[in-house]
Amino acid sequence: MPFDASYLHLLVNHFPVVLSIVGFASIVVGAASKRDFFWRTGLMLMVLAGVAAIVAFLTGDQAAHIMRERAFVVQGTIAAHDSAAGIALWALLVAAAISAFALWRARATSVTALPAWLRQLLLLAALVGAILVSNAAYRGGQIVHDAPVLQTLKVP
Repeated sequence: MPFDASYLHLLVNHFPVVLSIVGFASIVVGAASKRDFFWRTGLMLMVLAGVAAIVAFLTGDQAAHIMRERAFVVQGTIAAHDSAAGIALWALLVAAAISAFALWRARATSVTALPAWLRQLLLLAALVGAILVSNAAYRGGQIVHDAPVLQTLKVP
């Protein structure tokens, strides 16, 4: 098997999912414990998730061209994944921008000293980003996992 854009996409597409989920969890722990370390860790992870989402989206466009030629791919699964990925990309970019702003704003103080509305917005943006990127990942998995040819294979 040659190394192509579909393999590259499989290598990078997990980063925005994992980074956003762990980032959101860290923000939740920071909010519950009022510990700056968890807030800052979560915000940095959300910024990285936004960057990783750009890479995953760009490699996904190239992978889509390759996967559409594969006989086992069910019509419509790539389009559904692409649509969900586009929405997730924008959600993660918004969460990353808000997180970067909060980190900049809290550079000389604690994140817990930021206004409550900003901390609530960070929680919401991270939650929405994590949910939407998880949905995109699920739909991406359907491209191969729901292929009819795999349903007919029997494992001894």
